[in-house]
Amino acid sequence: MSFSKPFHRNYRPLKQSPNSGYSSWAYIVDHQYSANPEYYTRAFSIIQQDILKLFEFVEPSDTNNSTYSFRIHELLTRICIEVEANFKAILRENVLKIVGTYMIFLL
Repeated sequence: MSFSKPFHRNYRPLKQSPNSGYSSWAYIVDHQYSANPEYYTRAFSIIQQDILKLFEFVEPSDTNNSTYSFRIHELLTRICIEVEANFKAILRENVLKIVGTYMIFLL
């Protein structure tokens, strides 16, 4: 199945072939791939650093499932906000139209 246009902000790996090394990531550095990608990557790296900092104190295991703190609450809230922002950006850049209360993709 082929697509008639590119989908921005989506990573789509190519089929492995002798010449697919460069082509599999080259479109990501294209300026039309996404608008203001630095905002999303910066937020992701900050959240990633905060998660690693959290793992210095709380080991990610089943025995610590009931661990709670306001730092963990804040981190989960920030993660949810960033996921929502990325989803909105993906939908906006892939020609999503909002008509009343319905969202319509134009392919």
